[in-house]
Amino acid sequence: MPDLFFDLYAREFEKDVKEKLRNGQERTHASLLRILDNVRPDEVWRGLRGLSRRSDYYVVAVDGGIRTISFTDGSEVVIARAIAVNNFGAQPVRTLKTKYLPVPSSAAYWTYLGIAELDTCIRAVVEQLASLPDDREKYLLVDGSLYARFTAAVHNLILTRGFLDLYYVPEIMENLYKLCTLLDICGSYNVNIVFVSKNSSLKMLKDHIVFTMLKEALKEDSSFNFSTDVYEIFTRGAEWYSIVWLRRYRKKLVELAKDYNGAKRETVRQGIRIVISQSVTDTCVLEYIASRNNISFAISRKLLIGIVDAYMNDKKLVTPEAIYRMIIDRVEDSIMLRMCDEEEAEEYRRLAKRVKDRLEYFPRILLTYVKFRKDDSPILIEQTIPKWRLFDDTIPPKIFYDSFNMWNTLEMLYSEYKDPYHYNRMLWLAHNYVTFSDSEFREYEMVAIRNLDEVKGRRIHTLIMGA
Repeated sequence: MPDLFFDLYAREFEKDVKEKLRNGQERTHASLLRILDNVRPDEVWRGLRGLSRRSDYYVVAVDGGIRTISFTDGSEVVIARAIAVNNFGAQPVRTLKTKYLPVPSSAAYWTYLGIAELDTCIRAVVEQLASLPDDREKYLLVDGSLYARFTAAVHNLILTRGFLDLYYVPEIMENLYKLCTLLDICGSYNVNIVFVSKNSSLKMLKDHIVFTMLKEALKEDSSFNFSTDVYEIFTRGAEWYSIVWLRRYRKKLVELAKDYNGAKRETVRQGIRIVISQSVTDTCVLEYIASRNNISFAISRKLLIGIVDAYMNDKKLVTPEAIYRMIIDRVEDSIMLRMCDEEEAEEYRRLAKRVKDRLEYFPRILLTYVKFRKDDSPILIEQTIPKWRLFDDTIPPKIFYDSFNMWNTLEMLYSEYKDPYHYNRMLWLAHNYVTFSDSEFREYEMVAIRNLDEVKGRRIHTLIMGA
């Protein structure tokens, strides 16, 4: 059947989306131009001279995919699957989890996807990498961001989000527990775990760079009264992650942009615009500085991060014990929603305690970006530094740690890089194996229809594609 709407779509896209997108990008570019041209490239980027390709390593790469089937009564079935592929000829490790969701929840989707991926990672390490000889370095590559996985799980356990998300608190705890377990197992078997993300939206470096610049600019203005409140805004902005998520900081920044009329007025206003804009990420900042300085083969400064989350710091949730107290409250809510018997309820409480015990030893995260080609965007890389704890408040929450040697890891990643599309050959292969195509998922749907023929009130009425 012909598409009777395509001409309308083309016209509306040109009129509404394209123009607004162009205007937004031009404003952002102008702001970046004024602020970032004052940044020396060596304050952000380091060259990668001498990096070579090699093949003397064992590597396993893991990725996952998810789809959901919705029913007319509001319930759903989630199908999450993950695969681990390798470069040493072993069979792929496969995991598939099918779960019935009595109530819909966005938290359930990424939680079950995470559980499938983490189970696959753990099996690949224990069943495959651990049994290999120690004649080569061993790597586990995981698609996505470790920091994002960790904070998403913790936020969903301690924040009052959607009412129905409370139902899945036990599964979210399981996700977080398995993440902690994976990091511990990798350490036990001498496996280097590396999280890789091509399309990161983190703002770690952006916040540090822009807030530091703004603080220095205001300090240079002798007529400006650098009050305690203003000093706190810029100090916290550089140390924490996205303080604009907190209303009181956001409000103060907007007021400063409106009220300040000193010598650095334009710099301050444009800088605050960049800080508040959630579309300006680390990648945007790094790409701009790289393009302005003709940088094509480099690594960003390494950032060692602990508990940088603005909400957790503001609410003093910066110890495993404080987080545990919040989790227990959510567990009790979930127990009521599930109408659990006492044995099941007690198991959930024990799981919360095990999560707290694991968090005591959660390692710090080393975060950096790598650029292997001039026309390619930076790739986010995260590794763990077990000798320092995430919750150790004797170390600043966000510090540069350029002395850490990750040369072997960089050479492995460079060896797996082909082009901007195949940014990591092993992860690209895993992604292609695990991604649901529409035609493939139709077969899953038909199995569901056949199995539910005699189940009243369970007619499939919508298909939702997950991440």
